[in-house]
Amino acid sequence: MNRARPHSGLLEHLVHLSSVRDVELLEFSLLRTLCEFLPSAKLRLLRFDADGQLRSARTCCPDDRFPEEIAPEDVPVEIAACVDAAMRSGEVHRAEAHGRSVLACPIVLDRTHDLCLLVDSDEPLPSEDERIVDALVRIFRNFCALMDEAQRDQLTGLLNRKTFDEAIQNVLAEALRAPVDGPPPGRRRQDREPGTTRHWLGMIDIDHFKRINDTFGHLYGDEVLLLVAQLMRRSFRETDLLFRFGGEEFVVIAENVDQQGAERAFERFRETIAAHSFPQVGKVTISCGVTRAEPGTPAPTLLDRADQALYQAKSDGRDRVYFYEKLVASGVIQATEVKVGSIELF
Repeated sequence: MNRARPHSGLLEHLVHLSSVRDVELLEFSLLRTLCEFLPSAKLRLLRFDADGQLRSARTCCPDDRFPEEIAPEDVPVEIAACVDAAMRSGEVHRAEAHGRSVLACPIVLDRTHDLCLLVDSDEPLPSEDERIVDALVRIFRNFCALMDEAQRDQLTGLLNRKTFDEAIQNVLAEALRAPVDGPPPGRRRQDREPGTTRHWLGMIDIDHFKRINDTFGHLYGDEVLLLVAQLMRRSFRETDLLFRFGGEEFVVIAENVDQQGAERAFERFRETIAAHSFPQVGKVTISCGVTRAEPGTPAPTLLDRADQALYQAKSDGRDRVYFYEKLVASGVIQATEVKVGSIELF
């Protein structure tokens, strides 16, 4: 394969990669860079959840304007076996599938998911091209690690407060485009029609947390925070966004559920915490205030609504989940909206 190596183009792409602050855009940029560098190859980026299950597959070809989402079950068996070997060993694997050469590069990212890059080409890549692919994957992984470190709470590993504003804006913008059940297999994100994807913002507070710190000490208080975060990950789905806002306060953005589904999810989490035996501390409870996150509603207004519901839950005895919309409908609280001006609220 004799062709000029677009080193200058690669450098430009690296400059762009270093400016991206969103993991999904970073994945897109990696695929586009590799597409230009390997014009005859077909690229797939497979996403695995924390349990090692394949959740999504994104394909990018040189003539595609955008990477295309495909269903995990549409990945050929031979390729799936190569990917499985790469993910189990943590090393690059090669295979032949339908007369084509496949290179599987595992990308271990963080505690929530891993990726695997597949390079599907007519013939095996030259060693120099393979080294460049490996270098780009390592650069991508390093940028993801830096972003993950900056966006997560150091104690619990949940997303931190400073990432919330951008995250909620992205979620609400996506809700304007995405159908309730997500895009059908093969549909690109950019082709989605406006839909009615439902999102819910829940504000969660550990009841009497100051008493825990005062009675047992901050070491056990930190352990309670860690365990609550772990139970939160188990209670909510991989697609839900989990934040530690600081102190004993957490926020959840749950997506693609109706009100009954949201009520079940938050109530299930409350029950999980109440049923758990915390070392030395024993019983711990939480209070939750939840509101529907509708597109066009400012983030401060959503937080204020959830906070009002949380305050009411605590006022009525704690260890309960209240929904803002139900409280307004029943006349318990009055509907309000935060006016956002030039003053920075957070």
